[in-house]
Amino acid sequence: MSTAYANRYAQEFGFTHRGTRTGRITTAQRARAMARPLVSYYWKRRTIRELSRLEDHRLEDIGVARADIPAIAEDLAREEASAWARRAAGANGFGG
Repeated sequence: MSTAYANRYAQEFGFTHRGTRTGRITTAQRARAMARPLVSYYWKRRTIRELSRLEDHRLEDIGVARADIPAIAEDLAREEASAWARRAAGANGFGG
């Protein structure tokens, strides 16, 4: 991934280092921005796998139709990736 693309991607997700005059993105912020799609993909696949293992009557008990599993997994993966990015930013002292 090129540096320009990584910087643009990091800025899109709010990883900007406000403490510098140049507004450049730190290496840790760039790494989080590049890892976020991988985290999102992991959680999406995990959610699909776990929900797909359930029998239809179990899915009905929790109010999920089998056809809705991919959409539910996408939403949960997006939320988990955002939470992961916030935790990573806080753990590295960049706020967020």
